[in-house]
Amino acid sequence: MIKVESAVRDIISDELQKLKQHGDGKADQEADMIWEYQGPQTAKPVETESEDILLEMERLLYEDMRDEAIQIEVEALDEEDEYLAQAFLEHMQLTDKEANAKLWCPVCKQGELRETHNLVYCTMCKLRLDLGEDKINLEFLRERLANVHMDHLDRGCKSAPKFCLQTMFELTALYIQCEECNTFDVVI
Repeated sequence: MIKVESAVRDIISDELQKLKQHGDGKADQEADMIWEYQGPQTAKPVETESEDILLEMERLLYEDMRDEAIQIEVEALDEEDEYLAQAFLEHMQLTDKEANAKLWCPVCKQGELRETHNLVYCTMCKLRLDLGEDKINLEFLRERLANVHMDHLDRGCKSAPKFCLQTMFELTALYIQCEECNTFDVVI
């Protein structure tokens, strides 16, 4: 607004000077020049300024378009991550019919977990959980595995965690660990 006011003042000042000169007996040819602006600045700086403003507006437009495209891409990736996490979870959760029949080993992901007396074991790897007098069964283990998976996903980590058996203080336990988010928790 200040630039516009300054430009208007310059134009009016120049026109007043031309009128004063015309009144002093200048030729009629110059009278035609009264309304043509040729002030102290030629029209080029104003055009250049307008071009600069248009270029800046164009740059901002392209920047906004790029930011919007990036935002759309990030949202698409987030949706894909959520879909994959949900698909992974659904894959890990067996249907009710299969739930009573099989629970896949979280360590080797190939064997089936089975329960006999106070022992949970894998049919393919060396996973052995001696439950002793604890009232833990395969259904409880299934729920714990689902809970630790959900807790891991709720932390925002999309990496697949690993499960391992470790013995500490003469107690063997099943752990979930993820190097990406530094998770290391007891499953059972």
